[in-house]
Amino acid sequence: MTPEEIFVRYSLSCLEDLCDTLKQVSEEEKKDIQMRYHTHLPISEEQLRRIFPAAFRRLAERFGKDYWNMANVREYFVRYHNEYIDAGDGKYSFADDNIKYWCKVRIAHVEEVMGNIAVLNYEGHDPKRDQSRRFVNEHNLDLKAGDKVTTHWRSIIEKL
Repeated sequence: MTPEEIFVRYSLSCLEDLCDTLKQVSEEEKKDIQMRYHTHLPISEEQLRRIFPAAFRRLAERFGKDYWNMANVREYFVRYHNEYIDAGDGKYSFADDNIKYWCKVRIAHVEEVMGNIAVLNYEGHDPKRDQSRRFVNEHNLDLKAGDKVTTHWRSIIEKL
């Protein structure tokens, strides 16, 4: 997997907000990125840098000038992304609590798998926001009860 692919896995769900709510991405560009990701066509680092400037700034702050590799991108999302949300960095300064809740990357344990849906158990679970704990396995990972995964929004991102 390339740094671009792992970055898009974690940020794909953010495209909706950037396009529909914040109007920072056109509908055409959103669909192009989604199509490229799902058909395994390349997405350039330059395009991602333009669409997600805050994330690239944070990567550079954390990892220095040679930040663009798969390990650093993964570590940014899994270890540091939530800190920026809690600090109100960038667009998170005006995001409501519900957006902040769902935008966090979480490590979860699979309790049950039902087709491309999995019921997860994760730290910080708020039953008022998430009664079902059901997440979509949109990346078609081979999951079974007991597996450890990462999530972002309502998607399972990676199997750890």
